[in-house]
Amino acid sequence: MPSKIFLYRLFLFLISIGRISFLSGLVVILEIYLPLLEAVAVAIISKSEFKNSSNESKPLTLEPSSRSSNQWKTASEGIFGL
Repeated sequence: MPSKIFLYRLFLFLISIGRISFLSGLVVILEIYLPLLEAVAVAIISKSEFKNSSNESKPLTLEPSSRSSNQWKTASEGIFGL
């Protein structure tokens, strides 16, 4: 039967392996998800900046199109002036 000291050392060794694998797994997760979070943050910031810049100019409203009084401008027609 193994001694208590051997079991204690084995227990500490297994805990240290668990900590190392947990930390390496955490690093891998952070390496994967941090660029994704950064991309989402950049998209949100640029979207809000685009809204602010478009609000400073004339806001898009539903206006009758020049082609027919029954047709309404879509968003792309309002933005690009088609």
